[in-house]
Amino acid sequence: MMSAWQAAGSDHFIIVQHDQWTTGAPYLSKTQRQVGDVAWQSPPLFEMSGPVSTAKGSGKSLQLQTVKETQTYVGNRLAVKIGKRKWSCNAFYGYSDLPGDPVWDGTSPYGLVGKNLGVTTVSGVSSWHVQWAHTSKGSPDGLKPTQRETRSYYVSVADFRPVEIRFQVTDTTAGITSTVTSTMTFSNFGETVNPALPAACTK
Repeated sequence: MMSAWQAAGSDHFIIVQHDQWTTGAPYLSKTQRQVGDVAWQSPPLFEMSGPVSTAKGSGKSLQLQTVKETQTYVGNRLAVKIGKRKWSCNAFYGYSDLPGDPVWDGTSPYGLVGKNLGVTTVSGVSSWHVQWAHTSKGSPDGLKPTQRETRSYYVSVADFRPVEIRFQVTDTTAGITSTVTSTMTFSNFGETVNPALPAACTK
């Protein structure tokens, strides 16, 4: 998958993340959708935008706040705008931190021993389903949560490019259970990606 993905040169991606807190606090749930494009030339080109949410408070006072985030990466310059704040402009060389890139740590299966669960259909595409799962036990004092992480890779049978990648992490600590589920879908491989930095970051 990684070789075929990298050979394509670029892609359009959609990230849908669902966060929920189910015990020990009022039930809270939030779904956010970000879209972007990436070309992993050297240096790569990247743009992504959509809502992001953060948790504020704890227990019965736990609340979720949502703001829009925009990221643009051109010529080793990363521009980030969150909500109504001014653009943040920085030199940035951590290519592997860019979502949608085949060397992004979050999507890379390198070092993970997955199990091939066979062929299924995802978004109308015949795909291999490879899954990796791991459980970490928490500590009696509750400082370290019990965590269950699952990664599912759906890979096109026809060309071995990724169709969809799903992450799910469930944490339980101090009577509170939280679950984060992220789904990345890919399309438009080989597209032209031509983002532009905001004027505030070109000076």
